[in-house]
Amino acid sequence: MALSLTCKACGEVISGESEDDFVENAREHARGHGHVGPALTREHILARFEHGYSAPGQHGH
Repeated sequence: MALSLTCKACGEVISGESEDDFVENAREHARGHGHVGPALTREHILARFEHGYSAPGQHGH
């Protein structure tokens, strides 16, 4: 299951083919763009995905 999320700070799309890929790509993006501090946890990243995701026809969840 592919995951993706658009960074609200810069508009870049962060994606991964698996949850592990997505988390690692999100960490790399955040570090590379200075968006967050070094304590970016897996739970924080996945919570951002869950909060920012809405399937077509839905208004968040």
